Amino acid sequence: MRSQPNKLLPPLAFGHRIAKSECSIAAMESKFSHAKGWETQYEPIGSHEKFVNQSVSLNINGLHVMAVAHTPMRTRVKAETTHSLFIPLSGKNNDYLVNGHRLTYGQGENAIFAPAGERFGQSGYRSVLIIDVNTARLQQTTAAMLGLDDPLCCEIDFGIPHSLKLRANDVALDEALMPLCGLIDQFCTSQNMLEKLAIDDSIYRIMAMMFQPDQLIEPDARVGKVADNRLNAVCEYARANLGKTITLTELEQQSKLSARTLQNAFQKAYGYTPMQWIREQRYQRVHQRLLTAGSDESVIEIALSYNFLSSSKFAAGYKQRFGEPPSATLARARS
Repeated sequence: MRSQPNKLLPPLAFGHRIAKSECSIAAMESKFSHAKGWETQYEPIGSHEKFVNQSVSLNINGLHVMAVAHTPMRTRVKAETTHSLFIPLSGKNNDYLVNGHRLTYGQGENAIFAPAGERFGQSGYRSVLIIDVNTARLQQTTAAMLGLDDPLCCEIDFGIPHSLKLRANDVALDEALMPLCGLIDQFCTSQNMLEKLAIDDSIYRIMAMMFQPDQLIEPDARVGKVADNRLNAVCEYARANLGKTITLTELEQQSKLSARTLQNAFQKAYGYTPMQWIREQRYQRVHQRLLTAGSDESVIEIALSYNFLSSSKFAAGYKQRFGEPPSATLARARS
């Protein structure tokens, strides 16, 4: 039987179908200690009998994410090695003291980056997304998005706490996370699907924008002068890997172009974003394969081999592009 959302709690970022409501503060401490490796002390604010929490923990290609919702409580945590990002999805005026730095964060306002160390605080009713941050990977992602060769050129001090704005240049970064949380929610019981969708890369890209909003979100309508061989090289790389998961970070690393320059270059040359262009290339490749398919090959097998994970969406997109269902193309090729 699926768990129903607890009416006392704000909605979880993901996993409400598999989360169970718990009223034991000791059980919550045990779960966090096991999932995060933290030393934890939690204390309900108000009646212990009214304390409720829900949490779901997942690992996606090495990225540990946790969705948590709870009634008001005080927190004392010692994290010896874990750097964490706390993104509030509901709840205001959450006060924390992280390694001696006092920070406040709330829905639609700020997130908190807490390096390893001690964290004290209190919060009311809240739902929060907690992400364990691999700082080396975040630097690599940021460097790729900025078109830099050396990740160490990214001027981010991960040794101190940060309060990170969730709104920059009319971009709502917490809202940008919602479609990703929706995908996690949809496929939370399928580890393979979560990894194929490269949700971890998308989350790291949003975190990079939180740390470097002026450089990665600042409006820039200019299309820089992009050498043709750079764009051609990244297109050749993508064509050679259409059967694999390809991320924007990979394309930026291959091209040595910043996120905005790469996006603008694709728009100028092809009228598509990089990921839209890759999708079109995959449809063309599937079309070619169907026209020459062997007797033991099926539409679903060929589509899956080019990373189309939803058969219904693939079939609809294929018909829109080629004027017939993929099964009709296969049947016509064999007639």
